[in-house]
Amino acid sequence: MSVTAIIPAYNAELTLTRSVDSLLAVTGCELDIILVDNNSEDKTLNIMKSSVAKAPGKVKLFKSVIQGVCAARNLGLQHAGGRWIQFLDADDTIAPDKISHQLEKIDSDTKWVIGGYRIVSPGQEDVDNIPHEDPWKGLVYQYRIGCTHANLYRKTALETIGGWDESLPDNTDPNLHFELLKAGLKYQVIPEILSFYHQHPSPHRLSKKAPIASNLRRIDLLERVNDYLCEHRPDYWSTNQDYFLAALLRALRILATHDLNAASLQFEHLQQAGKISINLPNQSIISKKILSAYRIAGFIAVERLRLVAANVLPSGVKEWLKR
Repeated sequence: MSVTAIIPAYNAELTLTRSVDSLLAVTGCELDIILVDNNSEDKTLNIMKSSVAKAPGKVKLFKSVIQGVCAARNLGLQHAGGRWIQFLDADDTIAPDKISHQLEKIDSDTKWVIGGYRIVSPGQEDVDNIPHEDPWKGLVYQYRIGCTHANLYRKTALETIGGWDESLPDNTDPNLHFELLKAGLKYQVIPEILSFYHQHPSPHRLSKKAPIASNLRRIDLLERVNDYLCEHRPDYWSTNQDYFLAALLRALRILATHDLNAASLQFEHLQQAGKISINLPNQSIISKKILSAYRIAGFIAVERLRLVAANVLPSGVKEWLKR
């Protein structure tokens, strides 16, 4: 089966060659590669031109005038000739047999594949992210619904949902996966670790530059997921609502780490709308002791205390407080 791989890049001169080389090493499938420069100001465009020269006919180059990774991905999608699409960010890699392994495993009517991936951080132990067997739960907690390059998508499936949302500067993967789930497009979980998410400091990572705004968008997504399930899948929601409400509450706790006032306002908004709860007996995401503390002292007071205590408590206690 034909596959088109798409790499968008903005100022990625330090990592782009590694990502392109991982695609050039792919085996077992008919693969062409589309590189999309997103108005880079460093040597990214020159590296892309060298890649085209290294593999003429296999690698193509386009330029996205519209800034943003989603616009660049959509431009690549417009020019893609493959039936299947493999996205890859300009700092990540895949194993040579990643695509062929997934294609060999899929059913004929599968529209998208959810894969596992390894988080590689310099100086730290690697962490494997295994997809949740229930992609709705994987969507809202620990990003266990794959990621951009761990997954594989039929081009027609992406066209069905209108491609990537170009208004989003971050949280792009989960929003895309939310749309695929809402559309009822058949997925298949193939959990093997064949993709590698490379962590590194970068001034261009929006989640690092603007963590408050990024977390607010994450909370908005989780609220929309909960609203959708409550309205369109009421039986499923009734059985699993504690899990989804706990995931939303956890996102509020993460926001509180960056901006307690913003988290307090979000909590009050959700509480007034009846969309958040601290009475969640059937969940496994947040410590029961933390939930008990919320019930006794309130969300805002507990989070304020946690932030103060984080400066003086031993690391083990601080890790417990993050649960």
